[in-house]
Amino acid sequence: MNQHYLLDSWAILTLLNKENPAAARVEELLRLASDGQIQLTLSVINLGELLYIFGRKHSPSAADKLLSYLKQLPIHILSANEDRVLAAA
Repeated sequence: MNQHYLLDSWAILTLLNKENPAAARVEELLRLASDGQIQLTLSVINLGELLYIFGRKHSPSAADKLLSYLKQLPIHILSANEDRVLAAA
């Protein structure tokens, strides 16, 4: 496994909303990650943004279900510290 992809909240939202062709690409990346061919990462900051957006659009309990679903996917959640946040800025 030598390829690494950093997802953002937009990528996950396109998947959830089935917005093609972006959703199809995210599905492809998830398949590759499941097969161990690539690594997917999502920042905990983007995870929080995603849950906030989803919870406001639907409900807090829907956001909780989304979190459970996301934890089952082959996506590594990257913690945030000041150095990482400033490097990404």
